[in-house]
Amino acid sequence: MSPTVTSTNPETFTSSVPVELMMTQDLIPHLQACLVLARESEHHQEANQTFSQLQDRLATEHPIAAAVMRLMWDELLSTHRLADFLEQMSNIERQFAEQMTQSHIQIHQNYLKSSVE
Repeated sequence: MSPTVTSTNPETFTSSVPVELMMTQDLIPHLQACLVLARESEHHQEANQTFSQLQDRLATEHPIAAAVMRLMWDELLSTHRLADFLEQMSNIERQFAEQMTQSHIQIHQNYLKSSVE
């Protein structure tokens, strides 16, 4: 049977809670912090460091879960980098289209001016 922690404060716990459940619940806010950091590419290094701490804590009790989380984490960061790249490409395409439109308008205006003269 797994060890349990019993709180004497009824507002905190209404029953005995397994230690691994407490550890898991403690890891959730840590993971949420990692996910917040991972949203912005300029914070990926900090997010990786924070996640590595989380993974190290999890690996002591659940090495397979830690390995699976690392795979998903790496995929998440890769997806974020791809999204950033695609957003940059979209911005470049939009700027190019705007320049082409302006160029077309200018050529058309020049044509109209030359045909009037």
